Amino acid sequence: AKLFNLLPAEQIGARLTEAFQIDPEQSTAAIVIHHPEAKYFSIGSARERAEADVAGIAAG
Repeated sequence: AKLFNLLPAEQIGARLTEAFQIDPEQSTAAIVIHHPEAKYFSIGSARERAEADVAGIAAG
């Protein structure tokens, strides 16, 4: 709750419930920490994956 209170969450319509869940429930929270030995990669966009799936189904 302390970290959430530091953020301007209410300005975008988010709040914590009494059970410390974010409302609205479609909200996403993450703590992202950089590490110098981290390896970053991309898996492509959701649209690219969906198009590939459709192409695979169409090909039979």
